Amino acid sequence: MHFILKLVFGVVFGTVLAFCVIVLAESLNTKWYPLEIINPTMLERSEAIQHAPIQSYLIVIIGFMMSSMMGAYLAARIAADKHKLWAGLAVGFILLMCGIFFFVLYPYPLWVASVTCIAFLPFAYVGSKMAIR
Repeated sequence: MHFILKLVFGVVFGTVLAFCVIVLAESLNTKWYPLEIINPTMLERSEAIQHAPIQSYLIVIIGFMMSSMMGAYLAARIAADKHKLWAGLAVGFILLMCGIFFFVLYPYPLWVASVTCIAFLPFAYVGSKMAIR
């Protein structure tokens, strides 16, 4: 298979895996810390996010970090040998852009948003390096 196709497939599959891990972390978060309101409006959801316990924020942070690492690992495993690091970092960059959009959409505290967005690329680098070895 051509190396560009391997790179594209790696980035696509790595991003899909990363989003699956994010959905899993968010579903665990809503299972362990459910909302009292059945169908909350955007304002009620924002209020619930602002008053969530710290453990809920840690689940979100760890979920995003693990998604970046696992997505970059898969992308690097699929990509051609000389493009493994770039495939993983591309997944990390895509997740960074989606994370910025997510944290603009939902008003998480600034420390949660900044720690998560800072961690995307380093964890993608670690995941890529794990796949290279």
